[in-house]
Amino acid sequence: MWNEQSYPDGLTAFRATERSREAVFDALRSRSVYATTQPDRILAELSVDGTRVGEADSTVTADGERTIRFEVHGTAPVESVTVVKNGDPFHVATGTTDYDAPLSTFSQSGTLTDDAPVTGPTYADGRGGDADYYYLRAQQATRRDAAYVPGGAAWLGPV
Repeated sequence: MWNEQSYPDGLTAFRATERSREAVFDALRSRSVYATTQPDRILAELSVDGTRVGEADSTVTADGERTIRFEVHGTAPVESVTVVKNGDPFHVATGTTDYDAPLSTFSQSGTLTDDAPVTGPTYADGRGGDADYYYLRAQQATRRDAAYVPGGAAWLGPV
């Protein structure tokens, strides 16, 4: 018999234009989705120059300054929000690890500027891409009564 804590299933969140079967499948086909661990209903948003995940052209190919906006609303205090660029951390916003922190710690948002040239990801064999990509990773604080079970997390992207 296993003597381990069971981990609940994760959730898939999607952004649909309306509450209908067709709109849900359109959101899935266009990649207007993100995932959360455990049954946590974390709301997350990420955009680059106003383009969100799943929109018609969600690749970043234009040189020049890019504005990255993120917003996370958790079901517990938000421990950290990491914006990842081409597989590497670009920005880390730290919150609190205190599960009993006030309600104001359940949300984090920010606006970032990236003025580095677009290089695309670099792979081991030396090939690079022609577009940068960003995604968001959010982590909530761990519950006091379950210290061995990490708080919920959300992954959103790529844009």
